[in-house]
Amino acid sequence: MTVPLRAALYLRVSTARQAEHDVSIPDQKRQGEAYCESRGLQLIETFIEPGASATNDRRPEFQRMIEAGTSKPAPFDVVVVHSFSRFFRDHFELEFYVRKLAKNGVKLVSITQEMGDDPMHVMMRQIMALFDEYQSKENAKHVMRALKENARQGFWNGSLPPIGYRTIAAEQRGAKTKKKLEIDPLHADTVRLIYRLALEGDGTTGQMGVKNIVSYLNSRRIFTRDGGRWGIGQVHRILTRRTYMGEHEFNKRSKTKELIRIPRDWLGYLRIPFGNREGYAACNQEGAGMAHVAGHLGVEDLQAGYRGSDDATLARHYQVIWLLAQGRTCAEVAGLTSFALRWVEQLLERYNAFGPGSLGDRRRGNGAAPTVLTPALLAAVRERVRQPPDDGGVWTAKKVAMFMAAELGRHVAEQRGWEALRAIGWTIQRPRPRHAEAASPEEQAAFKKSLPTSSRRKRRAIPARRSRPSPPTSTGSA
Repeated sequence: MTVPLRAALYLRVSTARQAEHDVSIPDQKRQGEAYCESRGLQLIETFIEPGASATNDRRPEFQRMIEAGTSKPAPFDVVVVHSFSRFFRDHFELEFYVRKLAKNGVKLVSITQEMGDDPMHVMMRQIMALFDEYQSKENAKHVMRALKENARQGFWNGSLPPIGYRTIAAEQRGAKTKKKLEIDPLHADTVRLIYRLALEGDGTTGQMGVKNIVSYLNSRRIFTRDGGRWGIGQVHRILTRRTYMGEHEFNKRSKTKELIRIPRDWLGYLRIPFGNREGYAACNQEGAGMAHVAGHLGVEDLQAGYRGSDDATLARHYQVIWLLAQGRTCAEVAGLTSFALRWVEQLLERYNAFGPGSLGDRRRGNGAAPTVLTPALLAAVRERVRQPPDDGGVWTAKKVAMFMAAELGRHVAEQRGWEALRAIGWTIQRPRPRHAEAASPEEQAAFKKSLPTSSRRKRRAIPARRSRPSPPTSTGSA
């Protein structure tokens, strides 16, 4: 009796909305189970990917299936998909994973696009993969065209709105509801408070940096929209995002959020500012800026510290404070010095609070954690290694670390065992044992004197080999 091949089903739709409202996944599952039953395949596992694009491999269920299919031994012999586009919409990635599975004896099978293993069918699969990739890119182009037009008309294209805004239904076009942004009264006061703290402070201090604003909000239990604590990134985005002055930018970043598109491809819309256009300008290079430098040193003294410091780190810190003291904004100084904006703000806060002594690399004064290799412990190790270990072998770093852990009553890393062996000068090497019948130093010296001296005979010269003379040649004509 032949053992049936084991199969795994992989089901996928592109968006979460399709996974919730569409019948594609149930239909793929029904057809996959019927295919396995008709082909005599034993269905082992089903991998369902609800709402994931097939243009890349950043899919949890896909990765779990690949990990199982490439393990040894593989739990299944065949991966069944409805069509190759469910597996991948990139011809290179498709071939890469098909061959990766094939190396472990796992085959990819399509219900609607049955292929063999001969070169002709392999070529046909690659051609279909190229068409799937082309179709995916064409669909993306048409979707982006529609999103751009939607943005030009001032409608919100989806995603979570910025803090302080909410979406409302603005227009009904057929079955689709067009939405726009409006100010959310529940969180608008928090946004205005953040700008006020950045520009004026809380009344007891001057202008606040991002970090101090975060501490202020969290200490007074002013929570985020989700009920959590504020972070530096959230506050920084509120202070630097143009949406809060009524200008939202769409299509600024690519799909992977790693590439910023060129400005001519951006679409600016939204005409609902918070009434803080001047506040935004003051916080983002268009006005006075957020920098307030305490008068610990004058501009000339800061320049002298920057020019005359021998410490590179201290000189760079003096440069930052010197540029800020000239009236530049934190964002401008960050661009000039290639420091992160957050670090410039932190350095300014440190200088304002503690003066010039806080500049430079302060890690040298942090001290080091006390070592576990105390003299008493090293003495105990030295005494213990005089005897062989409990297993009768030789002492190693791991065994010494275990001994020290038993002495201290805490975990000790293996590296500390090696350091302890080096500290006590212990080594596994031993000098070569002396032969029982070896000569004494006096006998060795007498033996050397009795050796005959080497005679200086003249070396016989080797005659050079004579070359035969070549036959005479005539330059005359015959």
